[in-house]
Amino acid sequence: MQNEARATHFNKFSDRQNFKNELIAGAVLVGKYGLPALKRNNSIPRELVPFNKAKTEQDTAHKWVHFFIDDYQFERLWNFPKRYLDLLSRFEGVITPDFSMFASMPKAQQIWNSYRNRAVAYWLQNNGVSIIPTVEWAEYSDLEWCLEGLPLNSSLALGTYGVQKQDLDRYGLIKGIEKICKELSPESLIIYGSEITSVNSLCKNVVWIENYCKGMKKRL
Repeated sequence: MQNEARATHFNKFSDRQNFKNELIAGAVLVGKYGLPALKRNNSIPRELVPFNKAKTEQDTAHKWVHFFIDDYQFERLWNFPKRYLDLLSRFEGVITPDFSMFASMPKAQQIWNSYRNRAVAYWLQNNGVSIIPTVEWAEYSDLEWCLEGLPLNSSLALGTYGVQKQDLDRYGLIKGIEKICKELSPESLIIYGSEITSVNSLCKNVVWIENYCKGMKKRL
């Protein structure tokens, strides 16, 4: 999916207007919308902690931070990324941000949120944080550009919250995962949410991680 013919290196320019260009300084930008390309990582998280709980988490060495929460809970990471670099570096790694993409959004907003997801992911990776890229899309056709710049044969992640209640949404999720596995051949697909058994045969290794709150209730 990485379009080498259109790939360009981004060199930082004046950021006086707060475009946050420093997030993608040195990045290779690929595809139709110039999304930063990410490097491969074959890690498999054992336990996930939501970003809004990361600051109070005591045992961080073997846990990964995720962003499968409401967008307002991590908008601050986009606004002030340097404030959170030390915190996120304490964890084993980060499942990268997933600013929401809904079919009801204007396409421009979907593209902007996809860019923000990828820009923060690149910045974290460029600053030594181990990351697993999150795959997100609003409609099936979006996968023609949403996958650009994501690494081949890598661990990838996605969340299923809110897309399993309706049969049509569930069908779209399964078809999307099928395309992801075909196009990117992920070494492992990390899925945060309730298990859908029909998905397990689509990828080499599908790892299901239950909702943080459900896991906490079980431990208590």
